[in-house]
Amino acid sequence: MTTSRRFKLALTAGVAAFALSALPVGFDSATMSLDQGAVWAGNGNGQGNGNGNGNGNGHGNGHDTVANNGHGNGHGHGSTSSDMGALNAAHASETALDNASPNSRVGKIATYKEAELAAQQATADAAAADQEVADAQAELDAALAANADEDPLNDVDDATIDGLEQDLADAEAAAAEADEAAEAAQDEADDALVDAANKDITDENGDVLSDIRDAVNDLLGI
Repeated sequence: MTTSRRFKLALTAGVAAFALSALPVGFDSATMSLDQGAVWAGNGNGQGNGNGNGNGNGHGNGHDTVANNGHGNGHGHGSTSSDMGALNAAHASETALDNASPNSRVGKIATYKEAELAAQQATADAAAADQEVADAQAELDAALAANADEDPLNDVDDATIDGLEQDLADAEAAAAEADEAAEAAQDEADDALVDAANKDITDENGDVLSDIRDAVNDLLGI
């Protein structure tokens, strides 16, 4: 064989080898055909990447959750307003409340407002009276403690002790009276609120529901 022919054969073999190396992994060199399983496997991988769109479902669920939460909050607020019924008229202007007929809905709410303000003042007075009791008790305790120690120079005489005890008794009596007045004033205000309502706003014990009272007071600005 001549040198030129051997060179051509070697060149042809090299080109064939290069072509085989460039074929996909799925090429079956034994049968000189494509491996269909490998081809479909490649397509399968492509489908797998497509499933990444499942993240879109997660986003959708999150959106629904936010919407549901928003609906829940709005429903809670609406329930209070619905339970108030005609008491929603408490948002009337100050002028309307002052000039309303006593027997009208707004007029009855105005009556409640006056009674509630009186009850709030009575409650503040009761708290102040309770503080006076605490102060009187502290003074008496300090005097008794001074007489109980071993230093005779800070002893408090009996007349002073008697006076402190009387002050405490007077403060306790005044506090008890203030507490009763505050309770009576709140009862009167609650009765006025029930009279102004067009539906039941009391619990099983007959007491006005605190959230209803608070909502009306909020509308009245008191």
